[in-house]
Amino acid sequence: LIGLATSILQSMFDRRIHNIGKVKIKHHYVILDWSAVGANLVRELSFMSGNKTIVILASKPRDEIQEEIDNMFLETGTTKKHLKLFVKEGNPYSRKALKEINIDKAESIAVLGASSWLSSSKQTDSTSFKILMTVMSITKKANIVIETDDPEVTKNIHDLMLASPDLKDSHISIFSRNTIVGHVLAKSAINANYPELYYSLLSFRGGSFYTVDKPYSVNE
Repeated sequence: LIGLATSILQSMFDRRIHNIGKVKIKHHYVILDWSAVGANLVRELSFMSGNKTIVILASKPRDEIQEEIDNMFLETGTTKKHLKLFVKEGNPYSRKALKEINIDKAESIAVLGASSWLSSSKQTDSTSFKILMTVMSITKKANIVIETDDPEVTKNIHDLMLASPDLKDSHISIFSRNTIVGHVLAKSAINANYPELYYSLLSFRGGSFYTVDKPYSVNE
């Protein structure tokens, strides 16, 4: 009976988040738009300790995103342990849609570069920048990472942060997939042990890195 009740509540919550109504959640992880790294991003977040809630808002059809994620977990033999995943099909740079997923209460936000054979990399990066600007107009508290391979977008983000005093303390990171992959391939070509080393360092699976804020002096 407990299992049945949990399943019913989960289904109700799932239906609600996929529809118009606003969902009251907080400390969740948000993925805006979708790219080839999306499914693996969800998988990596699943390795984090404790219960996790991930909300995806993307223009790509919900069923296609869900299938990619399911295939990633199936092919890698990974289980969705302590993971609640909700996929909402919609406009990722719509203020209304962002507020419906409580973007201002999110723990972290990832802005992915929507990949499509119909879109050029310039169009993709322009969309990512537009999403970022909309998010920043709603919240500046969450950790934000944006996926882009366009140096112009990177420069625009840095210029914006320099020009806006209220953004100087914002936690915005820029991820260049092509640059990272290039570094890993170059190192791997020199030493075959590097791929496993990089995977161990970058994955949440197994051991993890932690940062602790601590005042220090020059003598330490």
